[in-house]
Amino acid sequence: MSFLVAAQRAACALCVTWLSVALFFSSSAPTTWLRAFAQSQDEKKEEKKEERLVLKPEGKVSFTTDEGTWMSLDVSPDGQTIVFDLVGDVYTLPIGGGKAKKILGDMSFEAQPRFSPDGKQIVFTSDRHGGENLYVCNPDGSEIKPLTKGRGDKITMYVSPAWTPDGNYLMASRADRGIGAFHPYMWHKDGGTGVSIGPPPPSPTPTPIPPVPAAPELNKMGAVASPDGRYIYWAQRTGAFSYNVQFPLWQIYRFDRETSETVRLTNAQGSAMRPVLSPDGKHLVYATRYQSQTALRVRDLETNEERWLVSRVTRDDQESRATRDTFPGYAFMPDGKALLVPIDGKIKRVDFATGVATTIPFTAKVEAEIAARLHFDYKVDDEPMVKARLIRHPAMSPDGKRLAFSAFNKIYMMDAAAGAEPRRLTNLTVGEFMPAWSPDGRYIAFATWTREGGHLYRMSANAGSGGQPEQLTQRAAYYSYPSYSTDNSKIVFTYGAVTDQLFADLREQHSFRSPEEAALHGHPDAEITGVPPTGIRDLRYIPADGGAAVFITTAEGGRAPHFSNDPQRVYYTILQGLSSVRLDGLDKRAHLKVTGTGTLPEQATADEYRISPDGTRALVSLQTRHYLVTIPRAGKETVNVSITSAPTYSVPVKKLSAEGGDYLKWSPDGKTATWSWGTKFFKQTIADDKPESFEAVVEMPRAKTKGTIILTGARIVTMKGVEVIERGDITITGNRI
Repeated sequence: MSFLVAAQRAACALCVTWLSVALFFSSSAPTTWLRAFAQSQDEKKEEKKEERLVLKPEGKVSFTTDEGTWMSLDVSPDGQTIVFDLVGDVYTLPIGGGKAKKILGDMSFEAQPRFSPDGKQIVFTSDRHGGENLYVCNPDGSEIKPLTKGRGDKITMYVSPAWTPDGNYLMASRADRGIGAFHPYMWHKDGGTGVSIGPPPPSPTPTPIPPVPAAPELNKMGAVASPDGRYIYWAQRTGAFSYNVQFPLWQIYRFDRETSETVRLTNAQGSAMRPVLSPDGKHLVYATRYQSQTALRVRDLETNEERWLVSRVTRDDQESRATRDTFPGYAFMPDGKALLVPIDGKIKRVDFATGVATTIPFTAKVEAEIAARLHFDYKVDDEPMVKARLIRHPAMSPDGKRLAFSAFNKIYMMDAAAGAEPRRLTNLTVGEFMPAWSPDGRYIAFATWTREGGHLYRMSANAGSGGQPEQLTQRAAYYSYPSYSTDNSKIVFTYGAVTDQLFADLREQHSFRSPEEAALHGHPDAEITGVPPTGIRDLRYIPADGGAAVFITTAEGGRAPHFSNDPQRVYYTILQGLSSVRLDGLDKRAHLKVTGTGTLPEQATADEYRISPDGTRALVSLQTRHYLVTIPRAGKETVNVSITSAPTYSVPVKKLSAEGGDYLKWSPDGKTATWSWGTKFFKQTIADDKPESFEAVVEMPRAKTKGTIILTGARIVTMKGVEVIERGDITITGNRI
């Protein structure tokens, strides 16, 4: 009853409220009232929409310093105040030095501050709302307003904000795909989404089939305007990033805001970066590399003559992706007689005529907020036996009763049932990988690998455990992905030279979930990972009983060769999709390309395809998910299928696995798909919605050291608070310190 009374009172109150509104309408201007009401609602919505950083401060690191790393700075138009960033906060400092005052800083990361031409505002970058954007504030840090907005998976980044001389526009370089190339844009101080400075970068488009090399991206940073506002100068290079680069990378370009004419001004052999113009517009200063040091150089814009200004400044960042530009911000004094430059962790005043640098001393009290510590307690497994964490390349026998796989770099076989015990297939002591069943179920072929190279072997599937296998190949090489033809006459595989693959692991090609991840790890160049395992390799075959290898074609980075019911055509996965070729090397075809979510032009592509025995469908592994995709007979053109959140596709598509997995395969009758995830083996009848699974448990004795050893005279960091033992002994018994 009390609930009903309360509800009635609420309803009556609501009626009175709307009655008051009606009476108000009868005695006042309804349009004005509605406008005010709508505005108040919009403000409330904006308040609700405002998002802050997900991480919340839980502590604070405090210290006082008189130096900083990679400080970007600027000087006020009256020449009395320096603004600079330090460990993600923004400070101001009197021009003569002294105690710096923090004006911006909390859990967010503020950087790259710049005074407006009238000195009444400061622009800076910040991630205070969860994504990096441009903001403006008063010189004391008050009245912070966002100039740009956005957060989420686009990972937009900004570098080097600057003002136009009239103070109406702000410029900055923006990267819309996180670690992609930067391009300069300008935003009006009163709002707007911004416009491109000069021609905008090309719009992303899907990768064509066959792929056409895309024009290299232009990376433009550090845009600054001439004092008269007509020209904009920036540093430019080709491409966002690459390993093992050769100088020069960057040069200074000038853009004409009237004609859009863009010309290169410098030819610096150590690159030319982070341009700064003198107040009178007659000189250009830029950073460059000289031998192993970074220096500043001056260019006379009237005579084109150049001279050195000062050497051994803060080291540039031109080899990396330069997420804070290639050189920290620096600035001319308003009278043009000196520059303020970060050097050796200090703020120094560099005389423009002589290059003499004088330190402007400062102290800054840093109070950096920190989020909760990411700490988890993990149990150290010290049991006598080690359990394999995953099985690799599982292959179900043609009759579906047995399973072969590799674990601990050895081939095992077991009954295809829960609780069955795996047993070693051979007695070899070398690494064994990638088992493949013969169509009649009599043999299991596999590849080996050692530092001397590897071979293909086969072992009778009906022999006892730990027998001696039969070597099928005649020379040591890099063999992988053995697969029997459906008529049981041949074994096809990928082949590479031992010397090309000597320092590579015998592993399948790693597929990245996004172009951003690929670029982050240097894929496909892979200079930092040594010789990649997917170097120059061929598709070849041997007779099923062994013999000389027969060349089919170059693999073109292809992997996982396999057959449909046609024993004369081999299918394999390449970057462009599912391809095939006849065993005589002729009639290459591209059948299917499946793409997923991601940023154009490089959406994520499937990392493995398996053609069905009848050739009408394919199992596809895409972004850690498995799909069954229909392949229509539509001529020799490649069928392109995009699997996104859209409810419909160009052909029938069925999602198979909820968690994904590895090593997709078909059963010989084309009715079942198999794969593994960790130590679990899955099989799913195509007509069903859920797979069956069982676990393959393989254990090995744990390797443990024996005996006792003492390390003497060591400086020991104990991890007990800040305790450090300057000279002590460490005793190790077995595997315990």
